Amino acid sequence: QKTEHPQATKKSSNNMSANSHLIVSDKMMAEEKKREIVKNVMMETAFFLKHVASFLDAQSLCQCLSVCKNWATQNIFQNNETWLDLCVKRFGASSVRKWEVDEDEEDEANKIRTSPNKDLYCRMAEQNVKPYCSLEGSIPLGGSTLDGLVSGWVTMVERSNGETSRSVMFSEVHNGESKTYYGPIPVVELRILLQNTGFSNGVVFLPDQHFSVDASTRRKGEKMLEVSGDDRFQRRVLHVERRNKNDHSPQRKAFCRELCFLRLFETAVLSVHIHARGCNTTSKFCNRAKKIQILVSIDGTTRPLV
Repeated sequence: QKTEHPQATKKSSNNMSANSHLIVSDKMMAEEKKREIVKNVMMETAFFLKHVASFLDAQSLCQCLSVCKNWATQNIFQNNETWLDLCVKRFGASSVRKWEVDEDEEDEANKIRTSPNKDLYCRMAEQNVKPYCSLEGSIPLGGSTLDGLVSGWVTMVERSNGETSRSVMFSEVHNGESKTYYGPIPVVELRILLQNTGFSNGVVFLPDQHFSVDASTRRKGEKMLEVSGDDRFQRRVLHVERRNKNDHSPQRKAFCRELCFLRLFETAVLSVHIHARGCNTTSKFCNRAKKIQILVSIDGTTRPLV
């Protein structure tokens, strides 16, 4: 019977041990290489996601935070700079600065929050904060929002003497002839500020319409209608703030023409003159006016903003 030499047996075991060490070393290198590849992919993905996040609206950013734990824990969709940019686009730099000062004075806990500007945006949106506009009237009458998609604010332009009497042109037909004449009636000018605050899947259209102010009481219903027949008091769009200066009107099949259209965070200012019957002063009009209804078209559906 042939027996192996002790030295040969020892040499064989050493070779097996060396081979096992090499295998373990190769596996460790492969794992390290795999981790490096995953790390690079995650870094590239994070960079790509940050770029994508800069184009999203507030609702889309919040939806992205619910996709997975990895997206929720990374500083991508709740990035402070991204949310600050959204705040400025919607509310304006002056309003955001004012709210930041108030927040710092009232709540020092903002310093430990993950995204203070995200919380700031949510609070300002909840209060329906109005963006600054230099074309507004001096007397605020109120504001409203339509499901967070469109918001509107109404102000009144006050005359220096506080009176509402204006000379308006009228037309009448007498003996087959049309005659025009001027007569005094109470007229107030309303400035309506509209903003697309949350509809990012298209544009919000403002169809041409006749405006009226509801002045109803418990005993009877009453409406103050828009002044008609005098071109000087015709409703018009004073200004539309465009995010893209080269933007053109989108194609739309409609039964009537539009006054304007608004993309996300864009604003428009309208001037409307109301025949304020029975209101010889602006203060009396403020006491009697209850609400004004504005029709807006969202995704092909016309809805009232009151």
